[in-house]
Amino acid sequence: MTRTMMLIAAMALAVSCAAEPVELSGDWWQGPAQQTRHSTLVCSFDNAQSNDADYARDFAGAGGWAMDATAAGAHGLCTQVAETGGHLNFRGGSNFQPNHGTLRMLVRGGVWADSTPRWLFEARGTDRIGILREPGVLALVFSPGRRTDEAIARLDLEIGEVRADEWQSIVASWDRASGTGWIALNGRGVSGPMTFSEDDRSPFALYVAGGFGGRTGGLNLPGLAIDELVLYDQPLPILEAEEVALPDEDEQLLPVAEAGARKALNLLLDLQRWGGWQCIYTWPTLLGSSAQGREFVTDEYYIDNDKGNGTPRTAINLLYGYEVLGDAALLDAAMRTAEFLRAAQDERGFWAHGYNMTVHGIEPEASDRNIKLQDLVQAHPMFYLGYVYRLTGDERYLDAIKRAGEWFIVAQNPNGSWSHHYDAVEGVGKNARGEVGAGELNDAA
Repeated sequence: MTRTMMLIAAMALAVSCAAEPVELSGDWWQGPAQQTRHSTLVCSFDNAQSNDADYARDFAGAGGWAMDATAAGAHGLCTQVAETGGHLNFRGGSNFQPNHGTLRMLVRGGVWADSTPRWLFEARGTDRIGILREPGVLALVFSPGRRTDEAIARLDLEIGEVRADEWQSIVASWDRASGTGWIALNGRGVSGPMTFSEDDRSPFALYVAGGFGGRTGGLNLPGLAIDELVLYDQPLPILEAEEVALPDEDEQLLPVAEAGARKALNLLLDLQRWGGWQCIYTWPTLLGSSAQGREFVTDEYYIDNDKGNGTPRTAINLLYGYEVLGDAALLDAAMRTAEFLRAAQDERGFWAHGYNMTVHGIEPEASDRNIKLQDLVQAHPMFYLGYVYRLTGDERYLDAIKRAGEWFIVAQNPNGSWSHHYDAVEGVGKNARGEVGAGELNDAA
């Protein structure tokens, strides 16, 4: 795509205060839905048997009810509300990026002439991002929690009268870093400042043609049709900007490499329980083990903090994946690990080599006689929380590292070494054979 939206000095569309007019480039916003490197969800709705997405980074299956998949669309078929309140829902996760992204879709029907406010799209998480149509206005709305009658921020585009019997193109975009939103109808719209909530977790559900807000804003009526819906992981200016040209070989390899990385990272997401993982998993059953041997299969209530690829080391892949790919679902999972490590840390500052999760809380597997230093049981949680602190600036993680560091000093042998484990009852370090004060060089004690 060529350069981003061009600012224009005057438009037929009126704009709200502090908003700037924009005009979209090209015709990508009204053509058939196509997958690109930055697409997270692509719905052409051309399958008469289902409303499933053509492509999804998370899960492609569509839920919901009363949506006709056989209606004539703008470029083939479309999906259309067949009964009052009909809508689709998709999983959120990697399908929607709350920090920066863009949505495009085509809409046709009486909703454009309706006197009742109607929600056309919602990404629902702790907070929600939605597209609201009111008489004469199309709005990008950020709402808190379960409330849809109060907005965290709202960007209005005055649209006047719109023909209900023709397809109309909607583009909405958001960028947390710059605090900016965009909303456009048929290639023309506005950009303006938007306030974001402090909670940037990935939404868990996406509603198309209605959803949660429809209960308070008015359920959509039969005849509302949606077509050619695409979500992207970039805000509008970057999405429309000219990308730096790569050598042909790299241009072809990059999306393949990214897809492979996402596949591996998504497997880690699927395996995570309670913020953690077991030591290894057998294939293809994906049964977890608490140690290197496959005969040590353990139930999924066990979380491993042992060996070279215990829970903190596994979660590091998610943090790095988030830095490279910008996928909020990876950050969500990584932060669950960070919160688990904070919760599991003993008040004296150390961690056990494994934990069992119960309805009564986190139960460490080790006793005070065997607080393990070997196999990175203490070092990896410290490294990991340091990584989290560097990304988030949250002092809670730095405090946890400091407590661990103070305990590390207590556990040090008089000769300057550290042992296989520390015996808190006797107040001494011991090697694997129980010798007091013996230094350990094996397995990164």
